[in-house]
Amino acid sequence: MHKSSGTQRENRSFSEYPRYSPEASDNRRYILLHRTRPKWLKVNRSGLAVANWLDEAKPRKWIERQLVSVHGISERRAAADVSYVVETLKHNGFLGEDVPKPERVPRLKSAYLHITSKCNLSCPQCYTRRSIPESCPHH
Repeated sequence: MHKSSGTQRENRSFSEYPRYSPEASDNRRYILLHRTRPKWLKVNRSGLAVANWLDEAKPRKWIERQLVSVHGISERRAAADVSYVVETLKHNGFLGEDVPKPERVPRLKSAYLHITSKCNLSCPQCYTRRSIPESCPHH
């Protein structure tokens, strides 16, 4: 199975969740998250491998040979599977001429949820816009 180095991962047009693990079961599903657009796709382990290889610009015939050797399927079936993944990725904006490759994607380090809207905005590091009405008695 394909494994990317950390440097290669940063320049991909998508990321996967959960991260690929060779120990994972064959029936595990992955979510491909587009790096620059709010899009996602659900794929199986083979679909993830094909997507990774396509993103690295591996030739389709090479990818088909990998599927034949790893899964023991016919060349015709491998060609059909690769074509299906290519069309699905193109249709959903993961492949194509207009898909920008990010040079660097910042990682999400934290998220804040204001479930009750009772924040008093008194923390000195707060970047949240004032969401409490001036007439709030708790302010």
